[in-house]
Formats: sequence, C-alpha cells, structure tokens
Amino acid sequence: MEGCSAYDLEQPDTAANRKGFEANLGFRPTKEITDVYFYADEWGGDAKYLLAFKAPPNVVDAIVKQQELKRESNQGYDSDSERFPWWSSEFRRQAEFYQFEDERREILRQLWHDPATGRCHFRLVYW
Repeated sequence: MEGCSAYDLEQPDTAANRKGFEANLGFRPTKEITDVYFYADEWGGDAKYLLAFKAPPNVVDAIVKQQELKRESNQGYDSDSERFPWWSSEFRRQAEFYQFEDERREILRQLWHDPATGRCHFRLVYW
C-alpha cells in the first residue's frame, strides 16, 4: 500500500477494491460491475488512482457522463504502472479513450473501454 487508501493488487472484487471504485467514481459498484482492481499512490504532492473493471454499456455511459469525459483520439496508453497484470498498456492502445482535464483544478480523469468485452481502465490524477 502506498498511502491511506486500502487495496488488493492480487484479488479482484475485494471490499477494499470496491470501496476504491466507489471513492473515485462516486457510486457504489453494483453486482454487474465485476473484476474490480484498485491501486492508489497517495505519497508526495500528487495522487494517482488506477481502476480496472468490467461493466455493461449503460454503466460505462453513466461514468462518461458523470465524470464529464469526452471521447478523444487514444493517446493515453502510456506504460503507467505496467507492473500490475490487470493494468495493460496493450489494452489501452486498442480501447476507446475518454478524458477530462482541468489544469486550473489540477485534475485528470481518463477512461479506456472495450465495448466488445466491457473491460475498462480508469485513471484519476491530482497534481
């Protein structure tokens, strides 16, 4: 663990990972949201949160709307924290990409989604 938020890097859908989902996406994950992984890096002057999960299209649409994300060309697939098997740059290279950035408020939210599988990656960064 790298900060105050609890998470389990090895097992999906633990109580800590689902709590991380709720804390960073603003709603409790329902039973239709599965394979939830969570990581928090809260040391230093900035914070970064990574989530991987599977969700049906209606949930992805709700996340896009609630997080004010806009569809963009997929340039956000860097190797950020590639050490986690559930956080794959190869997946992000091929997925649909959505983003919200507010430099004034120093926040970045990114979502990668594969409509065929329902697989998602979500990154939230405060700087």
